[in-house]
Amino acid sequence: MVSLQIGKKYFNLLAPPCFTYDYPIKECVLHQGMIRRKCVEYEVDFWALPTWQWRDNKLY
Repeated sequence: MVSLQIGKKYFNLLAPPCFTYDYPIKECVLHQGMIRRKCVEYEVDFWALPTWQWRDNKLY
């Protein structure tokens, strides 16, 4: 399907970050990718209040 190909190219190749309201990120625990490394698992601070922040998007 054309829409699936467009989604894969947009989200996986261009990889725009996501703006989320969540617990603050302490650090990245797991990276993925060789050319464009992106974080796929974060360590978060559950004791702090949620805040708006940028995160790497998930694979499409």
